Amino acid sequence: MFLFRTEVKVATDSRMSLGLFATEFIPKDSVVWKFVEGVDIKVSIDEVEQMSEAQQEYFNKYAWIEGDYYYASCDHTNFVNHSYQPNLKNVNEIIIALRDIKPGEELFENYAEFDDCFDEYKDELF
Repeated sequence: MFLFRTEVKVATDSRMSLGLFATEFIPKDSVVWKFVEGVDIKVSIDEVEQMSEAQQEYFNKYAWIEGDYYYASCDHTNFVNHSYQPNLKNVNEIIIALRDIKPGEELFENYAEFDDCFDEYKDELF
């Protein structure tokens, strides 16, 4: 898969939304994904505020905010869902496996750990 270090697929999860699922065994501490400048997007909050309504909607739905920047992945990372018991962790522009992940398991991150605006939209996730 594009920038993933392991094979993944997008599919419907148990809540009838899209999720990202492992298609192969992912060992604990493996780098699953890495931000790549020029492929993935890092845009200042000020720049996003100058964009069209449709572009702002995209960033508000699929990007996360760290400091003064929106980060948006241009691959299947958009489909990693939130959980307070995640199996992935976002650390300095990489995503690592917190534990061994079996094929077929959905991949989750705790959005509150890296998205500065998580509190503003968390109620929409539950």
